[in-house]
Formats: sequence, C-alpha cells, structure tokens
Amino acid sequence: MLPPSCASLSSLYALGAQWAFLTVPFPPRYCKRVYDSDESMRPTIFHLLLRLYLRPRPDYPLLFEPALSLLSTQAARIDPVEAFDLLPPLVALGDLQIYLEKTLRRQTERSTESRMVKAIGRALLDQQDVELVDLEERRVKITDGRM
Repeated sequence: MLPPSCASLSSLYALGAQWAFLTVPFPPRYCKRVYDSDESMRPTIFHLLLRLYLRPRPDYPLLFEPALSLLSTQAARIDPVEAFDLLPPLVALGDLQIYLEKTLRRQTERSTESRMVKAIGRALLDQQDVELVDLEERRVKITDGRM
C-alpha cells in the first residue's frame, strides 16, 4: 500500500515495484495529486510513472497499455523527448496517435501564443513611437503674452 504522501523521488522509486502491478487508475490519480500539490515534482512525476510502466525491474512485465493510457490522458504534462526515449523501439504510430495529436497541438499553441505576444509588444512600441513623433512635431509659439 502506498503512503498517503510521497514527496521524494527516491521513495517513489522504492515503491516502483508495487506500482508496476497497479493497472487501476490509482497511480495516475496519485501523480496528479502530487503534481497539483508539489511544484518541485511537476517536471518529473508523470515521467517517473511512465518509466515505471515502460522500464520495470527485470522480474516485472512491461505495462504497455497503462503507459499508452497515461500518455494520452497526461500528454500536456509529459515531455515528448523523454517519453520517446522510454518507448520500446517498434511502437506503432497508431498507438501514439492521441499523444502525438495533443503534443503537436500544445506545441502549435505555444508557438502561436509566442508570436502573438511578440506582435502585441511590437505594436505597442510602434504606437509609442508614433505618439513620441506627434509630441516632437508640436510647435509652440512663445510670445510675450505666454510668458
């Protein structure tokens, strides 16, 4: 049985053998709870579970179906490069279709958002330049009455 909270990677690795046989949704829920509560674990918690599924200890079976399920449901939280490093060599592209679609969509959204932020920043700078030019072009005639 897993402890109620497990904050360190070393204790999570120690529990790996117990997790390897859990095909019920408990490990992903546990990882989501850790992901939501501990910012230091965010980059690694789902990757660690994926590693437990795809690279189990020598005496334990490979859990390919739970790994694919994890990839499809938690695609935004798993680095694609690290995920591909863990996958067995001859994985069918159809098995990864949902994960790949979500990953490509996320990367496209990030790229589009970055371009939009850059364009808005450029537009603000252009607007400030126009306002500055307008202010510099104003001419004021100073007469004895204005002094």
